[in-house]
Amino acid sequence: MLVEDSTLEHKLATFGDIVYQTSLETFGAKQYQAKGTPRRSRRQYEMDTLRKQKRNLKKQMKAANSEEKKILQEIKQRLKVRHSALSRAGFARKKRSQKRKTRNVSSGTHSNSQDSSSSYPSPKL
Repeated sequence: MLVEDSTLEHKLATFGDIVYQTSLETFGAKQYQAKGTPRRSRRQYEMDTLRKQKRNLKKQMKAANSEEKKILQEIKQRLKVRHSALSRAGFARKKRSQKRKTRNVSSGTHSNSQDSSSSYPSPKL
């Protein structure tokens, strides 16, 4: 007999294969879809549209007369202010995320330090 002559490791591996195949036939396997590209945030979309608008304004300013240039310059300044505000918000969000990650890592390693400073005295041996 093959089962009686085999080693314990072989029996365990074979048993695992049998259990897996039986479960696969009975319950099936979940099909995972490949992840697509991550979606862009509202801030990123708005920054793109602001960049395009600034580019278009620059082209319009070349063909405009002096009165129109003043108005277009004001509009361009507003777009610049809004773009820089969105950019700062993106950097702030990224910085908060990095701080949160480092805080979680550091708090995980020091979680046992509170246990050693309990209010009860240590037993004397």
